[in-house]
Amino acid sequence: MTLDLSGLEKLKAKRPPKKKPEWQPLDLNTLHAGTYLAADQSISAFGLVLFEVTPEGQYAVHMAQKFSQSPYEGHEGLLRNVELLEAELASYIRQWVSSHDWGVVRAVHETPPVNKGRMARPEVSLLTAYAWRRVTSSLPRLPSVGRQHHCLLICGNGNADKKIHHAALKELCQHQVRGFELVTNEAHRDALSIALAAAKRGY
Repeated sequence: MTLDLSGLEKLKAKRPPKKKPEWQPLDLNTLHAGTYLAADQSISAFGLVLFEVTPEGQYAVHMAQKFSQSPYEGHEGLLRNVELLEAELASYIRQWVSSHDWGVVRAVHETPPVNKGRMARPEVSLLTAYAWRRVTSSLPRLPSVGRQHHCLLICGNGNADKKIHHAALKELCQHQVRGFELVTNEAHRDALSIALAAAKRGY
């Protein structure tokens, strides 16, 4: 017995191909109001940005900071540096964030890579993310933001290199976000991109 599949083939031929939605530049007016403390976690270039979206539709970077630890040797050296980073972050946030009346500040960080990806030492991102969570345990925490997700949001290509990603971020923010001049290096730019993605998502 032979099945006649010609009808299915004709139906398939008539079906229009699925089109991917065309990327549109991020509209800052679609961001959810709130204050976002965003981290691009790393041991050598930990980026931190405090980004606010007001209910009136104004946008501001209030703080951009970079933390770095000296090169380490082996797992013991890495663990020691993570401890030092955690202490430095805790001191800074206690003095800077806690001493200002920002209202509710929500913490967010980049999603650590899964199954290694292209990172040579993926455990560094995981350990520093854990340190960040410990430091910000008293703040409401938002789900982490994947690198491809916030890169796609900003420049339309989740796999774009930093040069393209950050050029698009500058184009988007330099005339609309007060305090953007504080964002001076790659760590700051990635942290701001994470903050924007969290604000767009709103949870």
